[in-house]
Amino acid sequence: MNARTRSGVVALLALAAACESTEPTGLQLDIALDKDVVAITDSVRLTLTLSNASSRAIRVLPADAYGYCTHAFRAYDAQGREVTPPYALCFVAASLVAHNPVELGPLERMTITDWWVVGQSHIDLHPLTPGVYRVRGYVNSVDSPERTVEVIGN
Repeated sequence: MNARTRSGVVALLALAAACESTEPTGLQLDIALDKDVVAITDSVRLTLTLSNASSRAIRVLPADAYGYCTHAFRAYDAQGREVTPPYALCFVAASLVAHNPVELGPLERMTITDWWVVGQSHIDLHPLTPGVYRVRGYVNSVDSPERTVEVIGN
């Protein structure tokens, strides 16, 4: 291997290591729902458990950062369209209350509680309709396993 090729390989390995070190590897996310059938005027409580399975501390948002403005989940209808939960006044609230990241140590867990207010959510500015929706936790770029919720009329 000549010097030019060797320096190119070293640069490529350094770039790969830098990219790898910024990934939130080692985090695992699980989700539990308080109900799997919900009236369209009701809510679903989501309990998420973020676990650090790595041997190093990882910076994450604190559990109380999630809720009305920043949600710890994503929901989709049967066609795969993303549901938008309510976010009223979040820009003002976010500027007044900034949440600093915390370190989640090796083998530590954090429990996050969030609410999906079904009747105030929409898809493409349209209210939700009865049907089956897929819900998954989403925290620190980590997805949880998917759960389903059946939304029924009143």
